[in-house]
Amino acid sequence: MDQEVLHRVIRRKLQNRRLPHDGIKTVWSTPSDGKTCDACDTVLTKDQLLLEGFPLDLGRRPFQMHVRCFQIWDHERRATEPSRLAFLQEELTLDPHARAESVWYRVAGLASRNQRDIGVRIIEAEIRSGQYEVLLEAARLVVTDTTPIEIARQLRERAERLIRPPKTGAS
Repeated sequence: MDQEVLHRVIRRKLQNRRLPHDGIKTVWSTPSDGKTCDACDTVLTKDQLLLEGFPLDLGRRPFQMHVRCFQIWDHERRATEPSRLAFLQEELTLDPHARAESVWYRVAGLASRNQRDIGVRIIEAEIRSGQYEVLLEAARLVVTDTTPIEIARQLRERAERLIRPPKTGAS
């Protein structure tokens, strides 16, 4: 794969959270036994060295890469460290499938790759369902005699309650 293409692929996987953005706590290197590189999605031949990284984020599964892919990943993650706000804005603009894939890689990183497609479809359906409910509620408010500013205020308040649910129980 061309180096510039490889940089773009890895950069995109970092943006989609398919590769970890945080640092790693441990890296192992071993000869490959036919595993797939998480960065370029090609199979490492038996004569290639496999680097297996264990991310700082305990919820993520270890990742495996070619040596060159690992070097590019490390360079790209350091060069594109997003602020938390920028990451959240980017997350909100993803289409439902990309957002579902992002969630999948963050919360189910320890599950097998064979279950990935099913998990992504389930998460995508949940996101679409949420979007559908929001649009129905907005449509309901629009057909009332409520002013546009009041509609916007009500929708914002509901969105805030959804994203920051009230605290329950003792602290």
